[in-house]
Amino acid sequence: MSLWLLVGSVAAQSTKTSPSLESLVGTYTYIGNKAKDEATIQQQIKAATAGMNMLTSKIAHERLSEGNPIPMRLVMAAKDDTITVTMDQHAVTAPTDGSSKKTKNIGGHTVQASFHLGKASLLQDMVQSKGRRENVFSFNKAGNLVMQVKESSDELSAPVDYSLLYKRAPKK
Repeated sequence: MSLWLLVGSVAAQSTKTSPSLESLVGTYTYIGNKAKDEATIQQQIKAATAGMNMLTSKIAHERLSEGNPIPMRLVMAAKDDTITVTMDQHAVTAPTDGSSKKTKNIGGHTVQASFHLGKASLLQDMVQSKGRRENVFSFNKAGNLVMQVKESSDELSAPVDYSLLYKRAPKK
């Protein structure tokens, strides 16, 4: 239930129209300010690891940094009963019915991935034993794709929370 509330609240902040699965399918290129976005991600990671002992903080910081690169290219595809989101060279595929599928995240760790198409966004949910990553994809008023990222864990002082902006690439 809380996931749908999250999807709705993020979507309400950043969308103009409700995306259908078909409207999301396509290739997108990153159009944000890379230096600014990288700094924001690192600030979020620093806040999330604050309060941990030095060794644990260093390990958590490295894993979070490794798992949060800025993808320069996103590809969203739907085929039969599956959705695939590819960030640069890393693809995650799961059923359209919301059920989860075991896969590897961008950091190489095993996760249970699922997709949930909400009224105004697509939620990509990746859960592992010690945490969760939620990528919420929605369109802003300018028609660009916003990827809102939230990583959380009981072991972190705060969630890692940031957004990235993408423009649909022209069809070839």
